[in-house]
Amino acid sequence: MRKEQDLNKLTLGEIETQALGCQNSYLKNREKFISILDYLKMTIRFKENPRYKDSSFAEYLSSKFHMTIGTFDSEKRSFLSFPKEVKRWDIGVVRETLNKVSPLKVPSVFAELDQKQAKSKKPLTLPQIKGTIKKYSRPCTVKQITAAEESKSAKETIKRLMLQHERDQVTIAEQAKTILSLQGQLERAKKAVAEKNSLVDRYVKPFVKNFENRVAQVSP
Repeated sequence: MRKEQDLNKLTLGEIETQALGCQNSYLKNREKFISILDYLKMTIRFKENPRYKDSSFAEYLSSKFHMTIGTFDSEKRSFLSFPKEVKRWDIGVVRETLNKVSPLKVPSVFAELDQKQAKSKKPLTLPQIKGTIKKYSRPCTVKQITAAEESKSAKETIKRLMLQHERDQVTIAEQAKTILSLQGQLERAKKAVAEKNSLVDRYVKPFVKNFENRVAQVSP
């Protein structure tokens, strides 16, 4: 960081000139940075780095440069399609415009900003710029959920889960009852078979044995 005493020696105009020079240098370096990244993307040379040989460009971008693919795409479009606007309004303004405004209305945003700036004696403030962008922005289709709606939704979810739990308990009870009934039937069947076997041993087997003995006596 530049020492404060160095700036104290300069006039406000000189300080502002240096600040604008730094801003212009930043934009030039940023454009070169995006251009280099685009080269790595198009040639797939980023995969030459062993760490990213199996990664997508978005993963490489996020890990290596801490940038999202959305930011890269919007800045690339900004520098390619609206280089003058980037220099006049800064990359952040152009990027926000491209992200929020439909392509057909983007030129209208910059035209209105130019008109407002021409009529103003001072540079447009950030709220003025954002207000113009908002004027042309796509309608927000995402419904904002209020605390009351969120609470109601949570209560309905809890109620639904409790009812499901109660139904599950009833089902489990009915299944347990069915199992007990089947177990009772099985025990009764076993008992009936045992009683049948007992009758066979008691009456049928002696009769068969007696019959076989009588046949043996009659046979010559």
